[in-house]
Amino acid sequence: MAHFMKLSLGSLAILALLNPLTYAETTGWQTQIESNLGITQSQYSDNWLGAASGFAWVSSMNAQTQKQMNPSLHWKHTLKLAFGQTHTQDQVTKNWFIPVKSNDQIDYETVLKLTRGWWVDPVISGRIETQFLDKSIPTETRNFNPLKISETVGMARTLYKGEKSGWDVRLGIVARQLFNDLAVNAVNPLPHRLTIYDGGVQLDSDFKAPLNDRLSFASKLTLNQALLNSQSDDLTGQTNKNYWQALDVYWDNTLTGKLASYLSMQLNAQFLYDKEVALGGRFKETLSLGLTYVFQS
Repeated sequence: MAHFMKLSLGSLAILALLNPLTYAETTGWQTQIESNLGITQSQYSDNWLGAASGFAWVSSMNAQTQKQMNPSLHWKHTLKLAFGQTHTQDQVTKNWFIPVKSNDQIDYETVLKLTRGWWVDPVISGRIETQFLDKSIPTETRNFNPLKISETVGMARTLYKGEKSGWDVRLGIVARQLFNDLAVNAVNPLPHRLTIYDGGVQLDSDFKAPLNDRLSFASKLTLNQALLNSQSDDLTGQTNKNYWQALDVYWDNTLTGKLASYLSMQLNAQFLYDKEVALGGRFKETLSLGLTYVFQS
């Protein structure tokens, strides 16, 4: 198990070293970057009872770059960033509370595909998932925690490809590493550093399509079935000892509407199911209206 994980970490390191930024020749990369910033603000006079001033902001960026390196090799990189906070004022003292995080996401994926015209394409991919600020324990603050790294080897197939739309599906064997500096679980109820390695089977589905001239939709679905877990022995006798064997679901959906040249609406809905984190599914919805900037090459 440990040897398998070391090999998977090595494969991710190789992908990082092959990043397109290390190439002297970078022409031919098809790049699209879309950034959004939305702000909501409210202000009340001192004699307005039952109300408090405040403002909220959310910022996001979706970037993708890809290139057909040669007739047999295609490389794609995807980066999704999001962060937002809500600031509120005390009704009596008018002091500002500590801002509360409303959105936080860092998701980077690199996919290297062998394109030989076969029914399925061999593929190797790496993914890093974390967040800018971890306040799961209010008295502690951590950056880029928890950190999840995934490496997958498998096969891919494009089910549909249009000028601005597409549907790609990948199935493979995955190895994952989770690093958490502020973990709390059944084995140790006190905040502690936790490192977990697991391996299993993973299905990835990436879909995007324009709905009309102003609306576009993108969806990413990941289903992961773990078969091995480095903590399985430590959980013996615990009521949640089999939670790691449950299917993990990651489903992220984004609806983007272009209202004007630099004004857009973005609705993001995310559903997560991981019994090691929570017994039920977790849902998050973020709606922002504000400035947008799109770069294409």
